[in-house]
Amino acid sequence: MSVDPALPTDKDWVRLLVGDYDPTDETLSDDTINAIIAEVLAHGASAEGAKYCAAAQAGGLMAASWTATSGGKAEKTVSKLSIQYSGGGSGSAIEVYNGYIAGLKEKCTRLSLSRPSVLKAW
Repeated sequence: MSVDPALPTDKDWVRLLVGDYDPTDETLSDDTINAIIAEVLAHGASAEGAKYCAAAQAGGLMAASWTATSGGKAEKTVSKLSIQYSGGGSGSAIEVYNGYIAGLKEKCTRLSLSRPSVLKAW
């Protein structure tokens, strides 16, 4: 299922934040995203931080999946976004994506600071 443009649920936010919203080529299922959201909430993520915590974990899962399925070369195209990794160098697309995921982790942490158990998950 694709992302609802009204973004009524955390699942829709997660899909938008990680760029996994092309219904013909989704990397993660709705069930997987919902399970990740439930996990971060169970570990104490605040309601406002949950979508960023879940997006950080989902994005990491996606990046690992791309690398594992391509023998170390990650490639993913979603709409106009294309991520390709051919093995190295500073500034490679996967490194940029991982930097973006690190930013989601920071936002998760900032929004969930009153819940220290979330910090243990990182």
